[in-house]
Amino acid sequence: MRALSFDEMTLISGGDAEANAVADQAIGSALGKVLHGLTSREARIGAIAGAPGMVVGAIIHFKRHH
Repeated sequence: MRALSFDEMTLISGGDAEANAVADQAIGSALGKVLHGLTSREARIGAIAGAPGMVVGAIIHFKRHH
């Protein structure tokens, strides 16, 4: 059995650290926006009608405030 080279490890692990950091930031930003929208006043009011109302409320929040 031989030891893997750095290039082989990078290939197996899915990429380099810079690409992963950019992806992590994009995912974190998207999740933050979703959480922000779903905890807005409009989304909480829409939650009276259930989950679809909550999503509609979050969309209304972003159209009105962002």
